[in-house]
Amino acid sequence: DPSRCSEGTDMFEYGCRRQDGLMCREGFYNPDMLLSVPDKCVSPVSKKMPVSIGARLIFSDPYACVLFLKERVEDLAMGHNYRLYLGKGVKREKAFDIAKERIFEKTAVFGCGTIGLLACAVLSKAAGSKKNRIVAIGKNHPDSNVVKFIKKNTNVEYLFAEGGKSEQAKALEKALGGKATLFIGASGSPVEHRIAFECGALGNNAIYSSFSIGPSITIN
Repeated sequence: DPSRCSEGTDMFEYGCRRQDGLMCREGFYNPDMLLSVPDKCVSPVSKKMPVSIGARLIFSDPYACVLFLKERVEDLAMGHNYRLYLGKGVKREKAFDIAKERIFEKTAVFGCGTIGLLACAVLSKAAGSKKNRIVAIGKNHPDSNVVKFIKKNTNVEYLFAEGGKSEQAKALEKALGGKATLFIGASGSPVEHRIAFECGALGNNAIYSSFSIGPSITIN
């Protein structure tokens, strides 16, 4: 995240240096940011870690990404939407607080893979007020382990994605009780931005955040 690299510094997120050509190309991590793998987690014969353990460790990075996403959402909401409340006589600092809280009023999480699942967990806490609603929509069967986990550990409502984009948009709006104030796309499918923009599931002064790798987002 180069935006976190201040003037006069050459180190940013994940301990990468500018001259390293970014982590995505070099695969470089600052050693100070890594934890040693306990010996008991590595086979003394193959010197490798079992897949069963490695699979559990993948959550650390996307979880951090979702935490950063939450920060960005709050920053954008305060930077833009606080003006909505200044006009109503609210003091500047209070307007920032209101804007930050209300951006989570009607949150849609489209896709329940790794990122979607973690977004549900993180934003369930971030939403704060009981008036705020979070709806996750995905192709996961309602009886799947993912959906059971969401229902057990969060206050997120799950919506099974059925029908075309128009039907899904209407179902989402009904479940949220209005248009989304925050729409997180994490399905990897271009249908998510079409539901948000073409079908109008995204409200005014709302935030659309794409966490999907691959699909191009086109907006008229």
